[in-house]
Amino acid sequence: MKNFKFEILNEKRYLVFELESYHNFVDIPYSSLNLDIIPFELVKNSSSRKLLYRLSHRIPIKDFLTSGVLEEYILNSLLDLCNSIIDSDSKGLMYKNFYLDMDCIYFNVKSRRFELIYIPVENYHRAFDISKVFSDIIYETNFKSNEVSKILILLKFLKSSKLTDVLECKNFLINLIRGEANYESKIVPDDTSEITILDESLEETEILDTSKFILSSTSDSNIDLPLGSLILGRGADSDIKIDISKKVSRKHISLLVKLDSVQITDLESKNGTYVNNIKLESSEVISLTVGDHILIGDLEYTLEKIDDYR
Repeated sequence: MKNFKFEILNEKRYLVFELESYHNFVDIPYSSLNLDIIPFELVKNSSSRKLLYRLSHRIPIKDFLTSGVLEEYILNSLLDLCNSIIDSDSKGLMYKNFYLDMDCIYFNVKSRRFELIYIPVENYHRAFDISKVFSDIIYETNFKSNEVSKILILLKFLKSSKLTDVLECKNFLINLIRGEANYESKIVPDDTSEITILDESLEETEILDTSKFILSSTSDSNIDLPLGSLILGRGADSDIKIDISKKVSRKHISLLVKLDSVQITDLESKNGTYVNNIKLESSEVISLTVGDHILIGDLEYTLEKIDDYR
């Protein structure tokens, strides 16, 4: 990405964008915005002006999409992106200033929502091609289930022409989610070869590892880790509830589980998370390896793999 680089500032990881032109930029307080946008701040000195985007508990969207996602989640996330782009104008952010590119969309492991990067430069040649980036998101996704009939309808709609109207896409997604999509090319072939369905890949591809990850424990039951984004904690709204210790926070950690890897993020827990006796920085995304020892509050687990994902 032009003008972008990664920097570590005060032990926090940022994506940094150098402004070539400053006169059109209005420094709007991010806290007043209710949009799915990565928080940013302006840093300026006599020689340069930069925008800093904090990447804490955020990972590139591609890392999330390959973990295994349901059709319903993708449709709702694309609708959320449409809403953020449309609503940005009313919040003082010109919607033409979004790079609609896979590299400029991140997944927030805490809120489990897609987030856009807002860039205050003119991007007319890229800003309107919703069809391309939405198609790219679908093609990058490993779907957990072969229930993808609505995704196929959406692909046909996106391929029909270069989509320049975000509102048109929003309305189509709303109707599609409700099961009311009225599209003249609605007949969809049975062939799903254009997209990746994880269950079928596991059955037909010998290269893929068919074991699964677990968190084993000597003091608690083993925890099976299904593919996808998981929140572990004491709260009732956690994906995996750990309620045998009060030292576990309501939302303690996030795990992103793929076929061949697991990533862990501490979600600003009160008592912290340790991997091999090293405390994780809050919101830092770390890759785990089999055999790693993980301390969640005062509960100790070991990451292991056992045979057969099916």
